[in-house]
Amino acid sequence: MNVGDAPHQQALAEGLPDGPGKRLHAWSLLFELFAELRGVAGWAFPLLLGSFSDRFGHYAVAGMVIAAVFVVISSVAKVWIFRYWITDTQLVLRNGWLEKTVRRIPWTRIENLTVTRGLAHRLLGVAEVSIEAGGGEEAEAALRVLSRRDALALQTALGERRGGLRTDARLEVAGKREHSQPLLKLDAGELLRAGLISNRGFLAIAAAFALASQLDDVLPFWDWITGWPRALAQQVGLDHGLLFWAALAIFIVGIGFVLMRGLSVSWWLLIYWDFRLSLEGDKLRSDYGALTRVHASATRDRVSKLLIADGLGHRLMNRIAIRVGVAGQRESQSEHSALIWVAPVLALDRVNDLVKAVFPGCERAGLSWQPLHPSCRLRVFRLELLWLFLLIPVALKFGAWSLLLMPVVGMVAWLTARSYQRYSAHAFDGRFLAFRSGILDREEWIVPVDRIESIELRRSPADRRHGTARLLLDLRSAGPGERCEIRYLDVNEAQVLAMNLRREVGNCGHGRS
Repeated sequence: MNVGDAPHQQALAEGLPDGPGKRLHAWSLLFELFAELRGVAGWAFPLLLGSFSDRFGHYAVAGMVIAAVFVVISSVAKVWIFRYWITDTQLVLRNGWLEKTVRRIPWTRIENLTVTRGLAHRLLGVAEVSIEAGGGEEAEAALRVLSRRDALALQTALGERRGGLRTDARLEVAGKREHSQPLLKLDAGELLRAGLISNRGFLAIAAAFALASQLDDVLPFWDWITGWPRALAQQVGLDHGLLFWAALAIFIVGIGFVLMRGLSVSWWLLIYWDFRLSLEGDKLRSDYGALTRVHASATRDRVSKLLIADGLGHRLMNRIAIRVGVAGQRESQSEHSALIWVAPVLALDRVNDLVKAVFPGCERAGLSWQPLHPSCRLRVFRLELLWLFLLIPVALKFGAWSLLLMPVVGMVAWLTARSYQRYSAHAFDGRFLAFRSGILDREEWIVPVDRIESIELRRSPADRRHGTARLLLDLRSAGPGERCEIRYLDVNEAQVLAMNLRREVGNCGHGRS
């Protein structure tokens, strides 16, 4: 046997197709290193903090060096070993370092092929490809990264071997884009409203304070926070009285609020810049992003649930937000690899039209909403009272007089329960089931009957005492987070609703009870 035949003989032994297979792009090592570093950041960060310690600093540095060497070796091995083959019936992948694995993915099993091109991808002329197939909690495979030509060849192969092409990105090649119907375009003003509604800035500031508290030995962050007000007071000749500290507190809260909203607005402008939603045939497609341009899509028959978010901030600005759950979509997927947002922010007068575009035939304005059982108010009030009892020990720390506020808290709990009962309702028109609930942050979901996989009625001891039941729905090809639930239904009404749903789902030919 010739030496040149060794790779061919090894491929035959592993059951691989003929030929050397295709490699990843030369820049793959850079992106793989970055991905590996993100994966070890969780436990590498304590080592970084420990490196500043006088006692254990050298151990922490040694640990970081060992981790860095392992990351480099692992990344080089992954990129060097990875191969893929495109055949007439399947996509074959070989990867693995210490333990080599060969995966064969039939073209018929591939539900989606996602191409992500961030700023670095565009500068280097590459693309990251994720392959999603049914039956798994994670993406079937990730090719990090391919040249634009190889990524386009993979897209073309999927399109030729399947009747319909389900890809999440075009690679900006020459040629006409298929006919698309624009559904939504968000300008900077709408994104500004979304940023003011969102609490992303609060999360960023909270993370910054948490990081600063861990670095207090290195960076005297808290000394700066407490020191500059005193220095300011001495500079202007003010006494550190109650009035000064009250004014300072109001000033700091105001600055913090402006900073939080500014960060939220910046995040929304950066992530969702030039957001466009369109309908291409039977496929919903969204395109957005300033630095990383995201292209996400899903056919309408894969949309299992539509969720309308209506928080307090949304109502103040006469806006809502619409998300969707897609069959086969994994919980681990990010917004870069799945259609999640149909409308991050939307004017109220456009909601019904957009719902109809996602679910053809759904007349949201014509739904007949039915209230929940009257005992709903009392049961929600009891749950709210639980928080009241938990607050009593905290209130006692401020003195017995603080207990005088407990009746006020109880009144708020009662008003909260009444608001929940008044707003919460369900509707069923034979094709779509809808449910809305909430108090300050309200939400409404709509599910097509033909997306329901199973129907279950449950009754807890409290349900049996109040004559109510709970309806649980599992959606087709959805993860655990996609289960829908309707609480506080009258037991007779719940049984009739479940019977009607089972009949309609049975007519679709795939549900189970």
